[in-house]
Amino acid sequence: MASDKAQIASIKSLIETDFEARRQQLDLDKKTFGLSESESFSSAILGDGVPYYVISSGKLAFQGYIFPIKVGNKPAGIAEAVFFQGKWMIVSMTNILTFEQELSDAKTLANAPAKLVYDPRYQLFGLVTENPAGNSIILMRDSLMLNLKKSDIKNFQETIDSINQLGNSNNLQSEWYKAGGIGVSSKNESADTGTKILIIALSVFALSIGVIVFRKRKQSFH
Repeated sequence: MASDKAQIASIKSLIETDFEARRQQLDLDKKTFGLSESESFSSAILGDGVPYYVISSGKLAFQGYIFPIKVGNKPAGIAEAVFFQGKWMIVSMTNILTFEQELSDAKTLANAPAKLVYDPRYQLFGLVTENPAGNSIILMRDSLMLNLKKSDIKNFQETIDSINQLGNSNNLQSEWYKAGGIGVSSKNESADTGTKILIIALSVFALSIGVIVFRKRKQSFH
């Protein structure tokens, strides 16, 4: 819809300054983000944003937008933007280099309107579609935690049931984004090495200080 595109374009313009301030940090680890020595984030741009959702109380909860990062025509990660403390801001930049292709492949399988789910707490990355028989989720990446494979098409409620069985035992709710607050996972998952730039907003304790963390971590997805 035209109104949705206009809103995403407006949000993109609001986070451009934030993105500009991160270029130098990204260049410090550009090889991890798929760039060669001769390439630089100084010429990077943000692509079209995609609204994404997380799991909250057994349902989808809107979280923000994922913007692919490009250097020329080359994918160079993704940036996550959320609305926090009265403004849109980038909270994470991750070296997922195949986001647009994986999204396109999942849309082809869906062949219907769908919502993007990106919830690293459960290694859940896919599209949720609605149909009379019940909502389905098309996996864009493997989820070892939920024993799901890329391109699997599963009943979404069954996936929620599996998540509910995990949630309480792993204390996951406090370790990633929750509706109304921002946090980060401190876990190191056993998958491909990746880099994240994270801004930790300590909203739970009503603190107004943001901390930028530049760390190596294990990616949640294959």
